[in-house]
Amino acid sequence: MNVGGDAPAAYPLALSPIRVGPVTVRNRIVRTAHATGSLAREGDDDAFIAYHAARAAGGVGLTILEVASVHPSSPAFLRAWHDGIVDRYRRLVDAVAPSGMAVFQQLWHGGHQVAPGGWRAPWSPSAVAGPKIGVTAPPMDRGQIRELVEAFAAAAARGEAGGLQGVEVHAGHGYLLHQVLSPHTNLRGDAYGGSPDGRARIVVEVLEAVRDRVGDRIAVGVRRSADDLIPAGLDPSEVAELAIRLESAGLIDFVDLSVGGYLAYPPVIGGAHEAPGYQLDHVRPVAEAVRTPTIVTGRITTLAEAEAILASGVASMVSMVRATIADPDLVAKSVDGRADEVRPCIACNQGCVGGLAAGRIGCTVNPAAGRELRADRPGRTDRPRRVLVAGGGPAGMEAARVAAMAGHHVILVERADHLGGQLALARRGPLRDRLGAFVDWQEREVRRLGVEVHLGTSVDDDVVAQADPDVVVMATGSTARTDGRQIARPGHVPPGIGQPHVITGRDVMAGIVPSSAARAVVVDDIGHHEAVSVAEVLLARGVAVEWVTRHTHPASMLDDPLIGQPARGRLRRGGVRVWPEHLLVAVDPDRCAIEDLQSGDRTDIAADLVVLVCGGVPEIPVLAPSHDEIEVVTVGDAAAVRTLQEAVREAHEVARTI
Repeated sequence: MNVGGDAPAAYPLALSPIRVGPVTVRNRIVRTAHATGSLAREGDDDAFIAYHAARAAGGVGLTILEVASVHPSSPAFLRAWHDGIVDRYRRLVDAVAPSGMAVFQQLWHGGHQVAPGGWRAPWSPSAVAGPKIGVTAPPMDRGQIRELVEAFAAAAARGEAGGLQGVEVHAGHGYLLHQVLSPHTNLRGDAYGGSPDGRARIVVEVLEAVRDRVGDRIAVGVRRSADDLIPAGLDPSEVAELAIRLESAGLIDFVDLSVGGYLAYPPVIGGAHEAPGYQLDHVRPVAEAVRTPTIVTGRITTLAEAEAILASGVASMVSMVRATIADPDLVAKSVDGRADEVRPCIACNQGCVGGLAAGRIGCTVNPAAGRELRADRPGRTDRPRRVLVAGGGPAGMEAARVAAMAGHHVILVERADHLGGQLALARRGPLRDRLGAFVDWQEREVRRLGVEVHLGTSVDDDVVAQADPDVVVMATGSTARTDGRQIARPGHVPPGIGQPHVITGRDVMAGIVPSSAARAVVVDDIGHHEAVSVAEVLLARGVAVEWVTRHTHPASMLDDPLIGQPARGRLRRGGVRVWPEHLLVAVDPDRCAIEDLQSGDRTDIAADLVVLVCGGVPEIPVLAPSHDEIEVVTVGDAAAVRTLQEAVREAHEVARTI
């Protein structure tokens, strides 16, 4: 495997080395800074190191570690203001050294987006509250500014002492240095405000202090939001002007470009609704204005995409964070001619971004992400068993894949004439094609690993007898709930629910929609993506949509992954009328009744179609007593109706125990 140096013909630019200040990076594939949650907690270093070491071994050229706080007023798991960080760095650097991956550290202060804890006020350039915590604090005084500048310099010195090859000063995404630069949040009338030069003064002083402390011994760079994506915010021209100034002064060796911030946050980590490379048009004017190496990002999922971006000349390096969370070996597999074996990122943001709300990074398609201390690939068993997997959805295919990797003889039966389960329907939704990429990969893998696949076959006693398994994995999924019971009032079955014009979201995704439908009520009891897809499919057919949900707003379960707000924007643009905190209580042929959960008031809505998105009911075949000696385990929706991430992880874990 060649991940740098003499690049193979398929990826001549992506695999070529690059000089970044005093550092030679082995190739152009970067993992820019991203939070890992509790992995970065002090005392959990083994897990943190294993996470990064897996991507180093997989061929990544450069990793920039997640935010390290330069000052106690901005808490973070990595404390670059504390001398104890030096030994933590040394352990990590030693662990990845054999792979040749370079390691930089992002230096950060969160400003008014971060609560310091206790009674203390956040630091802020002006008396402006940040949207994350909503606290207005007095402007930083000159003493605090001097303290901040020194804190960045001291943090950089600790990075050098720990063996890091570079540092990156974070001046984007709405954090403190971005707040200083922005006319929205810097209202100062002194030398650190007013004009663009005044607003840039602190950033210049920080980088001067960092350069004075570490010299040219390590690389020094800056991360910027090239475009704030808000009215009267910083735009590429102003960002480019400062980048040129920093470059001319010899203060930076690279520029790491992104977009947005807390006033426009979803574009920072765009989900599947964004196209690969969606940030490029915004960052191009800045990248083309400087001579120093530039890094770009924006849902770049394959090495071929990275190669095309480099060939376009828009950047020197390409960040592939989520893609290498999904498959740490993306670079190595691609270089070895096995790009079709790369586990695809589906840009759901559920495990990586959304997982941080639960405290730890994960991945919907890669259950090993964040758990690298235990190898992803199970060891080969010395007791091969016959395993029958019932159900070819994502949980069933994951169970079959993992069991086959362990050396078991695996038979997979699926009653449909294709694999994919519910994702075979979900992938038909607008902007949901990445789901199909995952199940297509699963199918390729189970077939590559020698799993016997039988389509059009339901599990029953005869099938079990013929397979003669030691273990049966029930991954038979769920059926859509059709009785109209809703979580906020499970004892109520709406009268009229059984009429022909009442269908399920799965029916809509399967194309079963009456051609005469003109006005639909979508009952979203779950708050996830299914109802969004259903509404968008109906809108595309010219059907007017009214949205009824027990939640305070549509797609509420998609807010942590940063895809709820964009989804609501699309629904509003489509003219969807929303009834938050309401229940469906009755259905008539041409209308339905809904009830306000708080007031009890009832409203009639004209509708010739009612679509229930009310989850599912586990479906588990019952085997005859003659099969009682067979070990039976249940995974996915058949065990409990949850999300894709939970189904895949459960199947993975169960299969490892066989």
